Amino acid sequence: MAGADFQGMNAQSGIHFTLQGEIAMRSIVGFGRSMLAICLSLLCVTAGIAQTPPGAPVVYESLIPVPARANSVVVPEGSATTTFSFTGAAQSYVVPAGVTQIRILARGAQGGDVIAASGADEGGLGATMQGDFAVIPGTTLTVVVGGKGNPELYTSGGGGASGVSNGSTPLIVAGAGAGVDFQNTNYIGKNAVTTQNGQPGNAGGGAGGTAGGNGGDYVYAGNNFSRGGRGFLAGASGSQGANGSSPNTSTTLGTFGLGGGGGSVGSGWCNCGAGGGGYSGGGAGNINTSGGGGGSFNSGTNQVNTAGDNAGNGIVAITVLTQVASANLAITKTDGATTEYSGTPVTYTIMASNTGPSPVESATVTDTFPSTIVGVTWTCVGVGGGTCAASGSGNINQSVNLPVGGSVTFTATGTIAAGASGTLTNTATVSSTTSDPDSSNNSATDVNTLVRRRVVPGG
Repeated sequence: MAGADFQGMNAQSGIHFTLQGEIAMRSIVGFGRSMLAICLSLLCVTAGIAQTPPGAPVVYESLIPVPARANSVVVPEGSATTTFSFTGAAQSYVVPAGVTQIRILARGAQGGDVIAASGADEGGLGATMQGDFAVIPGTTLTVVVGGKGNPELYTSGGGGASGVSNGSTPLIVAGAGAGVDFQNTNYIGKNAVTTQNGQPGNAGGGAGGTAGGNGGDYVYAGNNFSRGGRGFLAGASGSQGANGSSPNTSTTLGTFGLGGGGGSVGSGWCNCGAGGGGYSGGGAGNINTSGGGGGSFNSGTNQVNTAGDNAGNGIVAITVLTQVASANLAITKTDGATTEYSGTPVTYTIMASNTGPSPVESATVTDTFPSTIVGVTWTCVGVGGGTCAASGSGNINQSVNLPVGGSVTFTATGTIAAGASGTLTNTATVSSTTSDPDSSNNSATDVNTLVRRRVVPGG
């Protein structure tokens, strides 16, 4: 692939290799299987080279959200669902107007694969967590999607957890799978769990995190650090897992998540799989063993939780369950003057509008004119789909239809009674049975100084 570099070493054969540019070969000596790891920025993915002709483009599986497994949860048909994929950074979801209940489905990422040993040695699987949550319209929720753990020849990194929080409060967290050692891929603890505490690394490795904390690292020979997964307390907006560290052999980088997956230490010096991220992180594995999967968290109702369920990158999907119709109606009124005179005509322009988000089919516009204005007649015109009666006389008390973005404009004309003086005050209102998030603009009042006009006999 153009612009991509990959370097590594097969510890068994001692052969160093470097791949740069487009795919130019079908296999690499000493891999034992036709697989190749390519790291782009901080994301490592795998591609099946044996099926890829020289010079051909490659589609990388880990860049695409992995389809649900058998334990998939089906959201209600016709519901509005927003799906978030792995980006390596926190994302946001603003609760739409009128929405009072949502369903969150979160899938933790898988741990990294080991790519040099024979067979398909996959990292631990992420958990799937689902729950329903009461929410307040306009609230901004933080969404974090975890990335699959980074691969390595013999010992891989942990995956990142996925979830949603409201400020510093977690709503739901799906733990991620751990990195594995090729000699210990059957360790059941590599998969994420639905309970809150992280799994320990195998054979006395790092301890599993508790109460939202990080999983324990494993240190081999004093300077080889395989990392435990991060927990929620490492950052409500997500965290980057600690990188594996060794002056002696290959390591992997940590991954991003809610918390991030740990980095591992490779062949010859530890072979210690890294812990998966989670509500509480999983611990790193002991020498020649796999790490522990991350813990999970769910404060929702109607929970559906499955341990060890998701492969590949994580995912978060938010579905609207309950949305109350809501419309921001507004009205304005003016006669275009500050002073009016008795015995003269006066004309008011009254406009009712709807900025949504829901349409209103039967809003009511009312305007009771003061007794000092006589002989009132009016006309009405709709714009943007708004409809109203074309004309009438006397006070206004009309049912109007106001789609989102629509408006109706009444033009009312009357005569100010002769001899009237003081203040001329007139108020118009718009209302409906639909919830209105801002009632402060549902009425408008026009106030004028009323001057008594003197009539000069014979003038």
